[in-house]
Amino acid sequence: MAATLIGAGGAALGALLAYLAARRRGRVMASRAADALGAIASGRRDIQPEGAPVEGPLAEFAPVLDAVRVRLAALEARVDALLNEQRSILRAIDGGVLMLDTEQRILSMNRAAEWMLALPESQARGRLLQEVGRHADLNRFVADAFASGDREAAEIVLKGDPERRVRATAVQMSERSGRGVALLLVLNDITQLRRLESVRTDFAANVSHELRTPITNIKGYIETLLESPLDDREQATAFLKTVQRNADRLGAIVEDMLMLTQLERPDSTEHLQTEPCAVRPVVEAAEQELEAEARAKSMTVLSEVPDGLNADINPQLVQMAVNNLLANAIRYSPAGRRIWIGAARIKADDGRAFVDLFVRDEGPGIAPEHLARVFERFYRVDKARSRAQGGTGLGLAIVKHIAHLHGGRVDVESEPGRGSVFRLLLPDSEPTER
Repeated sequence: MAATLIGAGGAALGALLAYLAARRRGRVMASRAADALGAIASGRRDIQPEGAPVEGPLAEFAPVLDAVRVRLAALEARVDALLNEQRSILRAIDGGVLMLDTEQRILSMNRAAEWMLALPESQARGRLLQEVGRHADLNRFVADAFASGDREAAEIVLKGDPERRVRATAVQMSERSGRGVALLLVLNDITQLRRLESVRTDFAANVSHELRTPITNIKGYIETLLESPLDDREQATAFLKTVQRNADRLGAIVEDMLMLTQLERPDSTEHLQTEPCAVRPVVEAAEQELEAEARAKSMTVLSEVPDGLNADINPQLVQMAVNNLLANAIRYSPAGRRIWIGAARIKADDGRAFVDLFVRDEGPGIAPEHLARVFERFYRVDKARSRAQGGTGLGLAIVKHIAHLHGGRVDVESEPGRGSVFRLLLPDSEPTER
C-alpha cells in the first residue's frame, strides 16, 4: 500500500516537474521569440531564435520567425535598390528637382537644384523654401501651385550671380501620413536657350539693317541716274562710283556672313587642318595685303615677330584673322599714326604654351562698357563712324571664331584716348613643358 502511494506520488511529482519544465521552456522560447521580433523590427536581420523546442506547440514558431526575417530582408533589399535607382535618375536629370511637404519645407533635392539655388541639400533639407534663397518669382510660383491644386508651369527668374531663367513645373502629389510629399517641383534652366534666341533675333535685325543701308543707297543713286540727263558724264561717274562702293560693301557683308557660317559649323573643328607653321610669314603676308591702305593714311606698321616662332595653325585662317585685326587698326586710327604687330611665346596657368599674337594701335581707344562685347557680330562702339569707315561689323567676330577653332582665345585691352591692343592666342607647336 505504502509502495503504491509512493509510486503514485512519484508519478505526480514527475508530471508536475515536467509541466513546470515545459512552462519554463515556453517562457524562454517566448522571451527569445520576442527578442527576435524586436530585433527584426529594429532593422537587424541576423537574429535567429535559439533553443527552439523540437516538438510541442511552440516548435513551429522558430521557422515562422525565420521566414519573416528572410522576407523582410528581401523587401528591404528591394526598397534599397529602388531608392538607389531613384537617386541615380535624379542625379542624371539636367533639370533641378525638389520635393516639398505641405508646409513648403524641402524634403529632398537633386544636384541640379543645388546648383541652381546655390545651396547644398544637407543645408536645405527640412527648411522652408523661402529660407534657402530670395527667389521671389519661385516663391510666388510655388504658392500659386499649392493654391490651384493642379499642375502648374511658368517661366521664372532665379536671382543670383549669374541670374538664371528657368522653366518651372509643379505637380501636386497625394500626401502620405505625416509630413509626406505634397509638391514635386522641376526646374529646367533655359538661360542659354533664351540668350541664343536673343542673339539670333538681334543677328537677323542687324543683318537686315546692315543690308538695307547699301541697298537703299544703290537704289537711290540708280533712280537719280535714270532721271538725270546722260550727257553729264562727271556727275554720272560720281554716282556710279557710289553705287560701286555700296555694292562692294554688300559683297563684303555677304562674304563675311558666309565665312562666319562656315566657322560656326559643328564639324568645323574636326575638319580643321593645322600644321606647325612659322608665324612671321603669316604676319608679313597680312602686312603686304594691307600695305596700300596703310600708305593711303600715311601710317607706319612696325613688325615685332621674331624668327623661329612657330604655332600649330591653319595659316590661311590665321592670316585672315591678322588681316581683320590689322584692317581694324588702320580703319579706326587717325592718319599718320603707328601700328605694331608682335608675337611672343607665353605659358598659360594650366602649363600649356601659346603664341600671343597682338596688334597695337594709337587709335581713340574703347570705353570699358564696350570691351566685353566688341567681338560680337555687328556690335559697333560708334555705329555712325564704323559704317562711314566701311567695316562690315563682322571682322572681330570672325577673329574670335578662328581663335576658338584652334583651341585658343581672343582678348582686348584698351582705354579711351590711349589706343587698343587686340590679342590672338594660338597653340604653340613646341612640346608643352611640365
